[in-house]
Amino acid sequence: MTHAPSDRFTAQAVEKNLSTQHLGKTILVYDEVESTNDLLKTIMHEPHYNGLVVFAKNQRRGKGREGRTWTAPADSSILCSSLIHLEGQPHDLAGPISLVCAVAVAQALIHTFQIPVRIKWPNDIYCDGKKLAGILIESSKIRPDQVAFILGIGINLTQQPIDFPPELRDTAVSVAQVLGRPLEPDEKIFLARRVIKELDDQLERMLQKNYDQLRHDWLHLAGGPDQPVIVTRQNQTFNARIIDIDYRDNSLLVQNPGGLILHLKQNTCKII
Repeated sequence: MTHAPSDRFTAQAVEKNLSTQHLGKTILVYDEVESTNDLLKTIMHEPHYNGLVVFAKNQRRGKGREGRTWTAPADSSILCSSLIHLEGQPHDLAGPISLVCAVAVAQALIHTFQIPVRIKWPNDIYCDGKKLAGILIESSKIRPDQVAFILGIGINLTQQPIDFPPELRDTAVSVAQVLGRPLEPDEKIFLARRVIKELDDQLERMLQKNYDQLRHDWLHLAGGPDQPVIVTRQNQTFNARIIDIDYRDNSLLVQNPGGLILHLKQNTCKII
């Protein structure tokens, strides 16, 4: 197992030549935390920390969606969380911010490593049919018209199959596995910087209400309209094809074999 030297991965290294509007004015890198999301939860209501990005070289209790854990050996992954305060209501912002994160992480991986990643609804990143990265978004109201979002991201970088828990070895993959080579020491830094930049760019697009372009990019990175999928819902499994993504609530529009258009909501079904 080859990991980039952890002493090279510093806030100063990630900040170098980084130009952003909303995120990354302050970057912190910790050797170890319980969870980067939980760390930001303790300060998420403080205006001073708006735009803060936190990286950890190791998490003792990393978090995934739906209460799952995120497990990664020390120095093997990008483990980060960003804090952003946005004007509006949670139900109006949750959908667009989910698209922002998925597009940003996918674009960062494509630009850094030129690998063929795909977004898997609702917001996982896959490559070669296996999970490469995950996103956990948490939020809390600050004021009646303002919401704090924590954008948690985990990207597998250097793991080999033996580094994953046995139950994940057939379904998870790392950048090193996809590339078929060890990563250079600075590639983790390049990716971390690109993730922040892409998140910032996509946030600006969202704030400018350029939802059509955001939606277009998400669909393209998910394989495009007409992408075949297998849907599991209410103990039923059926073939379908992607029609569209609704940026307002991140619901996926698919067409079943009978021609019926279905709106799939998060946490009510799964895409295989």
